[in-house]
Amino acid sequence: MSVAILDFDSEAGKFLSIVRRMPFIHRVTTHRSPDSIHAPPDIIIVSYAAADMQKIQRIRAIGEMFPHAAVVIITPESEPQRILAALAAGARGYLLMPLRAAHLNAAIREIAGGGAVLSPFVVLTVVQSLWRSASQTEKVLALLSPREQEVMRFLVQGLSYNEIAERLSIRRGTVQRHLHGIYAKLRVRNRAEAAHRFQSG
Repeated sequence: MSVAILDFDSEAGKFLSIVRRMPFIHRVTTHRSPDSIHAPPDIIIVSYAAADMQKIQRIRAIGEMFPHAAVVIITPESEPQRILAALAAGARGYLLMPLRAAHLNAAIREIAGGGAVLSPFVVLTVVQSLWRSASQTEKVLALLSPREQEVMRFLVQGLSYNEIAERLSIRRGTVQRHLHGIYAKLRVRNRAEAAHRFQSG
């Protein structure tokens, strides 16, 4: 098992010695840039003090450079939107510092076994985000009739008017009438705006 540590803000010193003492890891390398990683590692630990869009973009780029490596974030950064952005960029783990040696050891073992790891606060952040998203969708659906809701769900999936008509066994013109009703109720002008309103609340 090999681990590469990308230390963007000199944070890795707080856990580097712990990783190096793990008996199941045979190679640990440290880097300031992903470009200096030559041998593809099994796990890439990305460490930073605070997130910004440049670092989030780097996480996504790291995943593209090393598609078979598991990316784990270890950071004190606890701002919910930045946590969600890092996970959306492809991180398979997000651990908040400070970390106890036993917790870090268990987390790396879980990742090595193909799992994912999140600190408790990160789990709460993800769950709350899902709750908000579901609540927003419910509010939009409440404005629509049952048939309009069916049309809306197919619309968000990207189906054409003809495909929606076929799925619902109705005419294309009927689909268009339903869409005009949806646009009026959601106060949007086209299907793209309707889809955005449905997904964002």
